[in-house]
Amino acid sequence: MGGHGSSRWGWTPRKRQVEECSVFDLDAWISAGLLLHEAGRIQWNDPYTGSEKTVVYFLRATDVLDCKYVEILYAQSDGTLQHEPTTIVSRPQSCGTRWYFFCLYCGRQVRKLFSIRAGGTYRCRHCCDLTHRSAQQHNKSHDVFRRNPYYLLRVLEAGSLQAASFLFNAAMGARTPLNVRITPMEGSWDQCGLGNPN
Repeated sequence: MGGHGSSRWGWTPRKRQVEECSVFDLDAWISAGLLLHEAGRIQWNDPYTGSEKTVVYFLRATDVLDCKYVEILYAQSDGTLQHEPTTIVSRPQSCGTRWYFFCLYCGRQVRKLFSIRAGGTYRCRHCCDLTHRSAQQHNKSHDVFRRNPYYLLRVLEAGSLQAASFLFNAAMGARTPLNVRITPMEGSWDQCGLGNPN
């Protein structure tokens, strides 16, 4: 038992990671002013692919107060336009209101939608069957804190909280779209929807 060839891991294909996909990050969009305009152009640097992304969006109210309809239009790699209709819903939190994408394929409320290929549709992580890189790779530099949590506590009490916060924010920043910019647009979907977002 446990000898050479006893494991079947070599036969199992690796799951695709979210770091390999393009992402729609609702939190970053709202922080940039998504809900302030009925129509606009969103530009950001994708943290996973490194490329610059541009989409045009149109925001519509619905019969439900805490639910809005979002039309997203963007150019695919071959120049054709892709239309992504989606819905965002709000959920009260202790610190305020947080908005979520409503995945049209499974009905989950998520804050990020992913596309596994260029020009593909954007779905939630579960529909795309994605995993995180941290679930497949082990960071040995964290072992000292996992094996001895008192050491982490002593480091924080010694005044290194700012350094720990900087490292945490830097790690999380790699998963957050960078330089998100929203430019308001005039006109409705009928007036602007047939234009090229690039």
